[in-house]
Order: sequence, then structure tokens, then C-alpha cells
Amino acid sequence: VAAAQKKEAEAEKSAQAEAADAKDEVAAAQKKKAEAEKAVQAEAVEAKEEVAAAQKKEAEAEKSAQAEAADAKDEVAAAQKKKAEAEKAVQAEAVEAKEEVAAAQR
Repeated sequence: VAAAQKKEAEAEKSAQAEAADAKDEVAAAQKKKAEAEKAVQAEAVEAKEEVAAAQKKEAEAEKSAQAEAADAKDEVAAAQKKKAEAEKAVQAEAVEAKEEVAAAQR
């Protein structure tokens, strides 16, 4: 009987030790899971910030491109105006020269 009781006590002790180990393993696994979730959230926040930064950069580049296009448009308009004025001046000079030739021939 004593031997059986001793065996039972040892078995109970062993079972409790295994239960304690299992409890520790569960706690460690939960801690690991919590850390992994925290890391995933941190990465998600970082990715969100990177996307926002990229969108801001894209918007700025678009704004810059539009400003450059507007500048180019203005430069083209100014060049066309200059060309028209130069052509007008050349025509006026041609008319004047024609009149001078006609006057000289008289």
C-alpha cells in the first residue's frame, strides 16, 4: 500500500510538473503571438506612412509638371507673339521699301 501511495504521489507530482510546463509554454506562445501582432501592426503603420509619403511625392511631381507645362505654354505664346511682331515689322519695311522704289522711279 505504501509503495502504491508513493507511486501515486510521484505520478501526481509528475503530472503537476507537466501541467506547469504546459502553462509556461502557453504563456510563452501567447507572448510570442502578442509580439508578432505588435510587429505586424508596426509594419502596417510604416507601410501606410510610406504610401502616404509616395502619394505626397506624386502629387508634388504632378503639380511641378503642370507648372512647367504652364510655363512652356507661356513661352510658346511669347515666342509666337514675337514672331508675329517681327513678321509685321518685315512687311512694314517691305511696303516702305516698295514705296521708296516707286518714288525713286518717278
